[in-house]
Order: sequence, then C-alpha cells, then structure tokens
Amino acid sequence: MTTPPLYTRSKRHFQMATISPFLHTTPLPGRGLGTLATAPMPRGTRLIADPPVLAATAREMLNEDVLRARIVAAYAALDDAQRDRVRGLAADPAALARWRRVFEGEEAVARGWGAEGTGHVGGLGVEEKAHVMGAWNTNCFGVGLGESREGWVAVVAPSAARLNHSCRPNAVFAWNDTVGAITVQAIRDIGMGEEVTIAYVDVVRKGERRRRALSEGYGFDCGCEACVGGGEEGEKMRGRIEKLRAWLEKRAERSMVEEDEKVRARELVDKGVKLHERAGLMGVHLADFYQAANTVTGDRQYLEQELCVRSYCLGDDHTQVQRLKQRLADL
Repeated sequence: MTTPPLYTRSKRHFQMATISPFLHTTPLPGRGLGTLATAPMPRGTRLIADPPVLAATAREMLNEDVLRARIVAAYAALDDAQRDRVRGLAADPAALARWRRVFEGEEAVARGWGAEGTGHVGGLGVEEKAHVMGAWNTNCFGVGLGESREGWVAVVAPSAARLNHSCRPNAVFAWNDTVGAITVQAIRDIGMGEEVTIAYVDVVRKGERRRRALSEGYGFDCGCEACVGGGEEGEKMRGRIEKLRAWLEKRAERSMVEEDEKVRARELVDKGVKLHERAGLMGVHLADFYQAANTVTGDRQYLEQELCVRSYCLGDDHTQVQRLKQRLADL
C-alpha cells in the first residue's frame, strides 16, 4: 500500500520566511540567540510570516511511529537550504537523547534482520534524525483544529521558532491560513534595541505553573522579567485575571444570563482589562476576554474591542478578523 505524502508541495509551503528588515538576530547573554528590533516597531506590525517546513495532522500526532516516519521523510525531501534551517534549531537535550535511543534501536533491529538499517532514508544518519525529531518536539507551533485547510495541527516554522520566550511578550504568533504561514505580530510598540519575544505557554498561569511547563516542555528555567522581577504583585494580577476569565466563561456557556449578572459582568470586564494592561498581557488572552464579555452581555462595544485586539494580534488578512468584521457589519 502506498503511503500518502505528509503534504504536497505548493505555493503555500516550502518557501522561505518573510522577515522584517528591521529585525536582527544576535547572541544575547544568558539567552542564546535573540532577535532585536533595529528600529521602532508599532503595535500591529507583522514581523515574520514563515511558511512551515514540517507539519503534521491530528491523526499523525496520535501515533508516534507514524509521526516519526512522516517528519523524517518530510525532512529528507527538503532542499539543503531548508534542511539548514531545521539543523539550526535548538533541541531539548532530553528529547534528543530519547530520539537517539529510538533510532539506534531501529538500526539494531534492521541489522539483526540483515537489512541496511534506517539510515538510508534520504541518506540520514541516527544523529540527524534524532535532531530532526528533537527539534520538532522543541519548536513546533500548535494550530487550532479546523484552522488549516490541510488539516495541520502542528508545524515547524524555523524563523518564528527562533524567537525567545517571555511571560510578558511583546509579540504573538498565530497560524494564518490566508497566507499559509505562522505569522508573528507586535502586540505593543517595540522600541529600537528591544528583544522581540513570544510566549511558549499560557502566560496567564501563575508563576510556578508557567515555569514547570517551560522546564518540562522546553528544557529551560525561565528568567524573564515577569518571573525574576515581576514579584508577588504581578502573580496576584495573573491570578485575578484567571478568576475573572473563569467567571465570564462559565456564564458565557449559559443559554440565558440574568440582567443583574450582565451588570456585574460589565464591572468585572473593566477591572479585567485594567489588570491585563498592568500585567502586560495584551495578546489573544485579552481578545478572548472581550469575546466572553460580549457573549455574556451582548454589548457591541466588547465585540468591537475584540476586533481591535485580534486585528493587531493576527492581521487584517486573518480569517478570524474577517469573520468579526462581517459579524459587526451584519449587526
């Protein structure tokens, strides 16, 4: 039986990234490589649009053997320039060691059967395949179900993946199916010389949970300003945001909300927005907050504010933004 390809070559993928000319990647003390702005970047600027070089569907993600075969085969099909982009990605040492054992085991089994081993796939050896899978584990971006017309739920976009993490990021990544790429947009004004950062985990989580997720998932201890210098007050704000969001989302699930709860919701939304601003959380969490507020109260203003936030987070060409504009036009 012929195995279908991971994905077909088209204008939507296997292309190089479009990167702002005002970004510069350079070594930074204690952070490895970092990406700095060489000019002021206003909020809403698209910094990167990076078509994926590797991708997987939900079905492939459910079976590690299938995923391994697909990703290695897809990497083997890349040209040298695209392979170099994957080779340049960091890989969590623990993931690298695990994949090395997996591929060494495959080689041993193949030799035991008198076969030539698995290294013949694209001429790749154990170390290179282990790095590919380690880089996949460390650098892939999640894509929401139904957001990709190809059915992808995880992709590797090397230029976007090179951005460092912050629990108080100044940029946000998203899958944009209109352009077939991971895009990175400024969510606040970025000053000249400032590092561009994104969030690898849910930054509304309180500190211990964020740091554990980063340590277990990415193999590093976070030293960003929110974790090191944010203090107890910053963590309290995040905790209050979590509680407010849970309160809104619980009522948003109801078929009908009492008028007194709508009044209460409006009061809490005002508090929540101020907390987001003080905590520096100006990305999609704020948009989701406005979305829940609109669902609970029915107030048009929250839909308009959601559109404003999603526009600078995602870009006007994103399908979510286009749908919101149409929804407002229909009201």
